[in-house]
This record gives sequence, C-alpha cells and structure tokens, in this order.
Amino acid sequence: MLVTRPAAQAGRLIALVKAAGGEPYPFPALEILPPEQPEQAAGELRDALEQADLAIFISTNAVHHGLALVPEPAAWPRCAAVGKQTAKALATHGITDILVPESGFTSEALLALPELRSVAGQRVVIVRGPPGRALLAETLQDRGAEVIQVQAYRRQPPPAPDLALLERWCQGPERYLLVSSNETLENLFLIVPDRLHACLRSARLIGPGPRMRPLAERLGFTRPPRIADNATDEALTRTLRTWLAEHEAAS
Repeated sequence: MLVTRPAAQAGRLIALVKAAGGEPYPFPALEILPPEQPEQAAGELRDALEQADLAIFISTNAVHHGLALVPEPAAWPRCAAVGKQTAKALATHGITDILVPESGFTSEALLALPELRSVAGQRVVIVRGPPGRALLAETLQDRGAEVIQVQAYRRQPPPAPDLALLERWCQGPERYLLVSSNETLENLFLIVPDRLHACLRSARLIGPGPRMRPLAERLGFTRPPRIADNATDEALTRTLRTWLAEHEAAS
C-alpha cells in the first residue's frame, strides 16, 4: 500500500494499514510548510479578522497553521469547518462554536448550511493553503459577503522522492494507492518519472470525494477508484479493508 501523506502526518495511516494486514510504503507526494514569511502572514490574518463575522477553515492543515499564526481563541469570530475532522481540529485549539455540515466534507456541503445562505453584508475570512477551488469564495461573494482569503500554509513537492521504494512497490502483484486529495494524486504524477506512470495507473486507487473519479479517468487509471467517506486515516483504511476482503473472497 503506497501511503502518500506528508511524512509528518503519515504515522497513523501507516499504523492502520499494518493493522489491516497491509504492507505500507511511505511515499510522501507533497510537504506542508508554514508561510515563508510567518510574521507577515500573521499580521495579514489579524487584520482580516478585525470585525470579521465568520472564519472558514478548509482543512485540518488550515486549522493547525492558521491557529499557529493567531493562537488566541478569543481573536477568532464564529468559525466554520468544511468537515467534521476539521471541526475536531478546531476544538482541540479551544474553539467550540463551529458550523459544520452533518454529512459531506466539501464546499458544496458547507454552502448548503442555512447560516451560509444569509451572509449579505458580512465579512467572511477563509483560512486556506495555496489557491484551489474558487467555488466557496465566489459563492459567498455572490451572496453578498465581503470575502478575505488568507494563505496560512504552503505546499511543495518533497525534496528527494524515494524512487527505489516506489520501484519495490511496483514489483508487487496487488498494489493499493492511498491518497487524501486530488492535489496529492496530481502531484504524485508530477514527482514520479514517466517510466513509472504505468505502475501508478494500474494500482487500486483509494481516495476521498466524487471529483477523484474523473481525475483518475483523466490520468489513465485502468480501474475506477474506490471513494472513501472522507479524507481521514480511518475512512481511507475502512475502504482499503473492504477492497482487501473483496479481493480475498474472489481469490
């Protein structure tokens, strides 16, 4: 099982893969880092939070790095989280007044909340990493909110991918590939040489979110991916266990 989480965040998933009877191959597809100029980023975030009505966190990384920049819970207005794992991360920092979808972990699920349908005249701060989907900010602006986006962390490819480890994984007869986002999957194909792309495409892909299906098709995967309930280690491992059991039953 190829585990593509950043090295500092991969420990639990590696342990769960082992518990499921798999052999993990740690192969980080990206690194999560603080802003290059943290003092400047902290100042921008504090300025944005002045008179803010709502702060939205798009991921657990946004929580950890955003709260590292502005650690005082009292500095934050009411907060919203894209999913329950992000809300849980906020709670560990002492923030408990959190809007979170009952189900789903997407911008669409968050935007469906009644509190985010009536935001005209409000200042909304979105805490995120590098620019991704524009849906959340654009929809809130269309609903009349003043939206300020603050980049709390950055991403970059790992400095030296362990291609020898990847080649050993490629030699296995049944290969599973675990990714936590579309960006992770896309970055994997960028850091891996072309000669190993066929190995990736023939793997059993597990990841979260319906948008992974068309991406996997575009990248040339030979079978449809299995979609986990969310991007948590537990959800990815549940999907892995189900696929392993199906494979064993068919053998």
